[in-house]
Amino acid sequence: MAPKTTSRQAIIEAAAQLIRTHGVKGTSMAQLVELSGTSAGAVYHHFSGKQEIVVEVARETIALPMRALGEYRHHPASPAELASYAMAALAVAPEL
Repeated sequence: MAPKTTSRQAIIEAAAQLIRTHGVKGTSMAQLVELSGTSAGAVYHHFSGKQEIVVEVARETIALPMRALGEYRHHPASPAELASYAMAALAVAPEL
């Protein structure tokens, strides 16, 4: 059984999808509410506004490469390797 997605996580995942499709400027809070299956109240319960949601999407997007960086302390990756890893991770799992 898959873990239950919280409303906060549903909002972040919906925002990531919308941003990939429409960009930050083209993403509206109404679209976010609809795609996340939550309510405006839920969105504003978890986030102060669109900017905070965008920052959280960015944090989650770079989390995977940052974890990988931590795992390779004894053999640090070059900036080019990290950028390549980040792009590959986004291609495989763009919702992360």
